[in-house]
Amino acid sequence: MSDFSSMPIGVDLAQLRTQAKELLQAVQASSPEAVTRFRAHHPRFPIASPKLTDAQLVLARELGYPSWPKLVAAARTATMGAADAFVEAAIVGKLDRAQALLNDRPNLTQATIYTACVYGDVDALRRCLENDRGLANAVGGPRKRPPLLYAAFSRIFHVVERRPHLLETVKMLLSAGADPNAAYREAPWEDSPLPALYGAVGVLNDAELAGILLDAGANLNDNESLYHSCDHVANDCTELLLRRGADPNSVNALAHQLDSEDPEGLRLFLSHGADPNRSAPTGGNALHWAILRRRSVECIGLLLEYGADVEAQSAEGVTPYRMAVRSGQRETAALLEAHGADTALKAEDHIIGALASGDASQLKTVKTNHPEALTEALAQHGALLAEMAGDGRTDAVRLLLDLGVSPDTRGAHHGTALHWASWQARPDVVRLLTERGASLEIMGANFGATPLQWAIHGADNNPERPWETFVETFQALMEAGAALDPSWLEEASEKVRVAFISFSSSSVII
Repeated sequence: MSDFSSMPIGVDLAQLRTQAKELLQAVQASSPEAVTRFRAHHPRFPIASPKLTDAQLVLARELGYPSWPKLVAAARTATMGAADAFVEAAIVGKLDRAQALLNDRPNLTQATIYTACVYGDVDALRRCLENDRGLANAVGGPRKRPPLLYAAFSRIFHVVERRPHLLETVKMLLSAGADPNAAYREAPWEDSPLPALYGAVGVLNDAELAGILLDAGANLNDNESLYHSCDHVANDCTELLLRRGADPNSVNALAHQLDSEDPEGLRLFLSHGADPNRSAPTGGNALHWAILRRRSVECIGLLLEYGADVEAQSAEGVTPYRMAVRSGQRETAALLEAHGADTALKAEDHIIGALASGDASQLKTVKTNHPEALTEALAQHGALLAEMAGDGRTDAVRLLLDLGVSPDTRGAHHGTALHWASWQARPDVVRLLTERGASLEIMGANFGATPLQWAIHGADNNPERPWETFVETFQALMEAGAALDPSWLEEASEKVRVAFISFSSSSVII
């Protein structure tokens, strides 16, 4: 089995990527040497149109690795050493990489206090602390953090048989004097320290681990943990924090809870004192945010039950009722009307509502009565296309395109409609946009990524959308001609990498 010991000395990832690009250019130019290398190492040679993935596969196999990702993993291990590579793999969730390192070196968990902590090797940790209890707060490892932070962020917690050992590891560290409020700072959010409790509730979603940290004195109101407890479908951690006394109004946690459809979680917040009239991130109250996120009438009803003001105005002076009409949420508008909302509308509201609903007949009627209002509305609401694309409202997207709105018009986070359709896994909208000429390689969105990169990121970070819709979105983008850089998959989950097998040889991706 190849491992980091076979990696050429002095070779790093940047050099490997450069070598792969140079090899691709050479084979595209029919260089005899490059053709010989491809013939010797590529399973599908000759290839009509070689891609970067093909060159990367050839380079990997020349160096003794079955695939590019395995070569990348070996290069990283060679750069940082097996112990640090094992710790890094554990905290970023590359459990297959961590297990491969452990298979090659069965005693690796005993190498340092940090390897012991991410794996839950209690005996190794005990020996470390018996020799020096000060190690409980010693900063080190690949990210220069104390041991508790490695344990509390270790994705090996998700391996059922390791979880009890990791819980015991955390208890042992705390008993030895580890700071339960240990936190790290990371660019570009240096002003927002991420503590061990955040690891427990926001990353691992483990209420028992969170309880252990709280019993040891972890700060309930650390500005991160309650907010990020809402990242998960299960509400155990959210319930624990609120029951222990976390302030539901100290951060924008209520708004974040409304980022997903979860009436049970919403009731938890409201029943523990969350204020539905507290200003939402973009102005207005929780009703505005819930309507923006297209929450169900059940969620809207809960906000009303707990006193949300139906006449509150957004930063633009729009009431929840007008906002519901504008976004085509007719059931929500009817519910607000039943609770006494003022139903007076402006011509602009009717037009935007027709556009959001994709209702061409209604739009025609409004245009007849207010011919100048459509042009003005489109000019003032340029982000509407991206919003409708992210919501999967195909008819609305088609109507806006028919009216001459550019498919590359930008919305939130400077993302185009194709960015948002990709991140929200709306394959039908992706196909429509690409058919209408949306740019597949457009940059300039926040996070500096193409629509395909947004789709890859969404597949691992957008739990609201079914996995199957992401696979279909990948397919729609690739069939439309989106370029795939395999480096985008290096930090993706294994299931995302496997999903791209149909677009390249399996050995390239996994």
